[in-house]
Amino acid sequence: MTLRRYRQGALFALLIGVSAWGLAMWRADNHVFAWDRPVSVLIAVVLDPRVDHDDDVLRGFLTRFLSKSVSHRENLAGIEFWFQREHERWTGPSPPPIALSSRGPIAATEPPPLPPPPDAPFLERWRSTRQFLQYFETIDQRENLARRGYDATIVVYFYDEADAPRYTGQHSVASRRDRLGVVFSAVGPRHFARCAAVVAHELCHTLGASDKYEGQRCTFPDGFADPHREPLYPQDRAEIMGLGIPLGPGVERRVEGLDECVVGRKTAEEVGWVAAGGGNSSGS
Repeated sequence: MTLRRYRQGALFALLIGVSAWGLAMWRADNHVFAWDRPVSVLIAVVLDPRVDHDDDVLRGFLTRFLSKSVSHRENLAGIEFWFQREHERWTGPSPPPIALSSRGPIAATEPPPLPPPPDAPFLERWRSTRQFLQYFETIDQRENLARRGYDATIVVYFYDEADAPRYTGQHSVASRRDRLGVVFSAVGPRHFARCAAVVAHELCHTLGASDKYEGQRCTFPDGFADPHREPLYPQDRAEIMGLGIPLGPGVERRVEGLDECVVGRKTAEEVGWVAAGGGNSSGS
């Protein structure tokens, strides 16, 4: 084989590899579940090193948060119940749409890396993102979570209330491509209901839903639970991908639990519960 043909063959192989990678990424970014079986989701609870892991009272609260025996607005059983309720609003009676499993609490050896400042250059933001993901991949490997055995994973990272200022810029995030979400929350019973709502929000991201807010405001109409309400304000519930209850033009209240949230029409379309363009805006 001549050097020219070798180079042409190598270039062709490279193009095939890049095309295959691009196709795999496109499929991951556009995957919609068929909902012919429950979507399996791992909820992994990680505790910040400054949290007192041996506190019996705290462990009792965490046990309740991870419980699936009795449904409460602030535990995993409550999250499953909410998804069942919202799924049936759009589809009618149906089997459970999701099945949650849990691991933890897991003691972190060090806090996760902080996000870069908003004005950081692209390379620094890319490097910080990779370090952030690697932090949770390391926990996955160390604890043998077998994350890839589930359809999606949500890591709930609990920190002490006294450390709240440190985590002000550490926003909860999720990736549809990686089917991974990370929720940051202060630990304690008064935070669990709000935490459950954020878990559902990030889980919806991994299922294909997009945010329905810009800045600190829900977008109209998709970010409103009832965009056809007359009068429009005040809304009495929040769209799950907005997580705010519009009370008037430019005035909102953040949700405190899943019982205040619904899945709106656009979100139901994005996750594959209903076909695009049909039905009403608020479910049946």
